[in-house]
Amino acid sequence: MEHRLNDYLERDGGWRPKAPSRLAEEIDSAVCAESECDQCGHVGMTYHPMTRGRSYRAFARCPKCRCEVEF
Repeated sequence: MEHRLNDYLERDGGWRPKAPSRLAEEIDSAVCAESECDQCGHVGMTYHPMTRGRSYRAFARCPKCRCEVEF
């Protein structure tokens, strides 16, 4: 099942928009900054972390076309 960032933001479910650690945020935001959008080819995705307890999901969103990918 594919998850979208808005799925987590629109329903509470305990998910919070934060990284599980500073190191995870540094690494994953750097990966996003260098990533190319699959839809439009724009380089430089924005990082959107979501945590719930010990669970973690990270999304990269294209600032140009709004495409998002969970990674």
